[in-house]
Amino acid sequence: MSRRAGACLVATLVVGGATAQADPQSPARAAANTMTFHDEAGEDAASPDITSVTVSNDARGDLTFRVSIPNRDRFTDEMRVGVRVDSTSAADGVEGEYEVYADKFGPHLFHCANPPTCDVFVADDPSSVRFSYAGGATLALAAGELGSAKSFSFAVEAWDGLVYGSDDFSSVHWDFAPDHNVWWTYETRPLIVESFSTTPTGPKAARRFTLHMSAVRTQTGVTVASGETMCVARIHGKRLKALSRVFAHGQATCAFAIPEDAKGKKMRATISIRSGGNTVARSISGTIG
Repeated sequence: MSRRAGACLVATLVVGGATAQADPQSPARAAANTMTFHDEAGEDAASPDITSVTVSNDARGDLTFRVSIPNRDRFTDEMRVGVRVDSTSAADGVEGEYEVYADKFGPHLFHCANPPTCDVFVADDPSSVRFSYAGGATLALAAGELGSAKSFSFAVEAWDGLVYGSDDFSSVHWDFAPDHNVWWTYETRPLIVESFSTTPTGPKAARRFTLHMSAVRTQTGVTVASGETMCVARIHGKRLKALSRVFAHGQATCAFAIPEDAKGKKMRATISIRSGGNTVARSISGTIG
């Protein structure tokens, strides 16, 4: 059964009686991020014991899974390490389930051939998957090979005692991280929008229009406490100067004065937060009421 990964939702705002879409973040290139996930140790003393998984992506578009297995100092022919990924995106409607494995035959990438059931997987050959082992497994590949979602769910498996070509599994031991049929979520962006709103709901001629936004740092799950606010608005393509731009109490605000003669014109406004070298933005567009 397909497991839906978390995805950015597209908010809608009523602007001048029409519906305007609040655009999710859409940078041309994903910012680099690293997240570490910890797994319970010692579930089966005879199994390869996954203690943590560090996932990272970079500006080149590479994605790396570093699986720590401290009780296995080397990779043997009886072992297999794999990552299951669900990058299904509700934002773009794309189904995407993948399996990235390494065994004695090398690294492999498989994709779901029958979504949404996903009980049939076929090999992607060739692929960019690279594998190495030193106190744990490192699986790296081009992020685009796992779909276009900016966040995805994943789970990790480590097996030992496998005898390929045999139906005898009596000596096989395994570890699932975080657990069997339980998933973690990785976010490729260091910052994501936590909340977004406007006052009033949509811009009105001869009135003040304010955008409010907060952001969360995905590595910690903590609201960004300090940063720089950036404000951009255009009416019928002409730049509109911001009345104020403020970052206070974990929230950025951008305020604009809508001209009296702007009713019926198209407006687009963007608010951004820059913090720690990373930027997150949200925009709305519509017709001024």
